Amino acid sequence: MSLQSELCQVCESDDISVDTLREKIQELCYSSGCEDNTRSSPLGILRHKIKHLNPCDSKALRELNVHPFFHKACLNKNVTLEVVRYLLDEFPGIEKVMWCYHGDEIYFHEDVSAGHPLHLCCYNQYCPTSVIELMIKIYPSALSHYSSIQFVDNFDIDYSEYYKICPLMYYLTRTSNLDIDVVKMLVQACPQTLLATDDYGDYVGFTALHAILNNPNVGNLQHALTYLLETEPLLIRTISRMDRSPLMTACNNKNITLEVFELLYHQWPEAIRLVVSEDYQNLPIHELCSNDRMNDTASVDILRFMISIDPTLVRERCGFGYLPIHSAARGKSIGFCKTLIDIHPESLREGSMTTWGGNSQNLPIHVCCSGCAYGDKDTGVLQYLLTLDPESINARNAEGWLPFHSAIRTGAVQAVDLLLEHDPDAAMKTSGIPYHPRYPQQLPLHTACNSLNNQLLTVQSIFDAYPEAILKKDGQDRTPYDIAWESNDRHSDVVDFILTQQAYARQAQDIKNYDENDWLSLCCALKDNAPLGSIKLLLRALRLVGHVEYLPLDVACEFSSAKVVQYLVEELGREYAHTRGGKFEYLNKYVYKESVIHHACRGGNLEVVKYLLESHVSLVASAG
Repeated sequence: MSLQSELCQVCESDDISVDTLREKIQELCYSSGCEDNTRSSPLGILRHKIKHLNPCDSKALRELNVHPFFHKACLNKNVTLEVVRYLLDEFPGIEKVMWCYHGDEIYFHEDVSAGHPLHLCCYNQYCPTSVIELMIKIYPSALSHYSSIQFVDNFDIDYSEYYKICPLMYYLTRTSNLDIDVVKMLVQACPQTLLATDDYGDYVGFTALHAILNNPNVGNLQHALTYLLETEPLLIRTISRMDRSPLMTACNNKNITLEVFELLYHQWPEAIRLVVSEDYQNLPIHELCSNDRMNDTASVDILRFMISIDPTLVRERCGFGYLPIHSAARGKSIGFCKTLIDIHPESLREGSMTTWGGNSQNLPIHVCCSGCAYGDKDTGVLQYLLTLDPESINARNAEGWLPFHSAIRTGAVQAVDLLLEHDPDAAMKTSGIPYHPRYPQQLPLHTACNSLNNQLLTVQSIFDAYPEAILKKDGQDRTPYDIAWESNDRHSDVVDFILTQQAYARQAQDIKNYDENDWLSLCCALKDNAPLGSIKLLLRALRLVGHVEYLPLDVACEFSSAKVVQYLVEELGREYAHTRGGKFEYLNKYVYKESVIHHACRGGNLEVVKYLLESHVSLVASAG
C-alpha cells in the first residue's frame, strides 16, 4: 500500500486527528527506513511533487488524484482547524492541488473541471468556519475558480443544470450549518461570483441565487436569500444555462414555500409571465404543476397566489402543448387539480397541442393515466377526473389511444384496474389508427407486452380481462408473443407467461366435441394455479360443447388464487340462481365429504380462506 493511500485512509476515518496523522507519518517513515525530511524518502518525494506541481501537468495531477488525502480530510465530518493546519504544514502547496472526481475523463489543466480544497470545505456542512477562513486566507484565488459539480449528493436537481460552480455556490448547497456570516464573507472576498462571472468576465450559466433556490432547505434560508438579492439586485433577472429564471427554479424545488415565492415575485413581477426559451416555453406555473415532489399545502398556496395575480395563467400552454392541468394531472393532488379546474372547467376536454405544429390531443385524463405508473402515485386524481367527466374514458387522442391505452403503455397497473372497473370491455378496445404505419391498431394486450414499467403485472391484468387476445394479431400481423419477444426491453418473465397462456388457449381450442375427459384440462390448470384468463378460456370452451356439470371448486380452493375462486363462485351462482331461485346453497355441498373451506385450509391457501370467510361467512361457518 502506497504512502498516499495510507494517508487517505486516515483522512477518511472517523478518528482523524493530528495525533493519528502524526503517528501514521512516523510509522511510514520508519517502515521505509528513511528520515521523513530527506528528499529521497517516499514522504520527501510526495512533498516535492505537491510543492512544485505544475497545474498544467495532467499526468502529475492524475497521480496525486489517485489518493487525494487532503481533499478527503476536507470532506471528513470530523475535520478540525488543527488537522487542516497540520496537513498544510506537512505538505506545503497542498491547498492548490485540484481534485477531480471523474478521474481520467477530465482534462485537469482546464479550469472548468476540477475543484480546490476550498470547494470541498464549503460543501462539507460539518467543516468549521475557521477552516474556510484559513483556506481563503492562504489561497484566495480558489474563490473565483469554477469547478464541475462533483460531490453534491444532497442537491435534488438534474445535474445538467450545473456547468461550473464556485466555493460560494458549494456553500449554498448545504442543507444544514449554513451561516449567513460565512455567506457574507465569501461574497465580500470575491463579489464577482455573485453574478457567476469568471476571471474573464464570462457568465458561467448558474448563479448563487439559482444555487440557493435549488437547496432542499430553501424555506429556512430566507435570511441568506434576502442578503443575496439586496447585495446584487440583478441576480433576480439572471437566467440559468437550462433556460430557467429564479422564479422557475424555485417552482422546481420540492420544499419551496409561499414566503420564498412571494419574495422572488415582488423582486421581479414580470417573471411570472416570462417565456425564457421559444422552444421550452414553460412559465413558472408549468414548473409548479410538474413538481410532484412538493408539499401539497405549499403547492396549492403558491398556485392560488399565482391565480390571484393572473387567472389567465391556467390557459397558457408550455412547449409540449400542455395546459397547467395536463402537467398537474400527472402527479399533483386532487385539491391542486380542483383549483385549476374550478378556474377553467373546459380544460378537462382540451387536448394537448405542441407549439411546433403537432397535435397529440391528449386530454388531462390521458396524462393522468400515464403518470400513475411513476413513483408512489395513487389513482385518486384519476377517479376524480372520471367523476367530473365519465365520458372521458372513451376519448381518443390523435394516435387513436384511449386513456386505458395510456395507462397500459406506461405500466400503470392501478390505473388499469380502476379503468377496467369503470369499463369492463376496455380490454377489448383497440388503439391506433387503421392501416397507419406508425400507429397500428392493437388490442390492449399487444400494447401491454411492450409497456414501459410493471410489464408482467400489466400483461396479467389485461389478459385476465380479455384472454381471447392471446392468439390475436395486431395491425402489423403480430401476436402478443411476437411483440414481447421483439421488445427492446424484453422481459423473459413476460415471454414465459405469454407462452404458457398460449398453451392453455390452444387446449381450449382443442375442446371441440363433448368428452367426459375434457374436465381434466381445467382441473390441471387449477392445480397449476393458472391465471384467471386461462381458466376463463377453458371454462368457456367446456360450456360451448355442453359441459354443465358441477365445477371443480374444491380443486380451485386448494390450489388457485382467490381471484379464480371468486370467478368460479360467481359462475356457479349464476347457474344455480337460474335453476334454484338464486340461493348460494352450493357452497355448503360437500365434495368427497368435505366443504370448500376444508380444501382451502388443506392447501394452506390463506388468500382463499380469507375470501370465503369475508364473502360467505354464514355459509362456510356450518362446515363440519
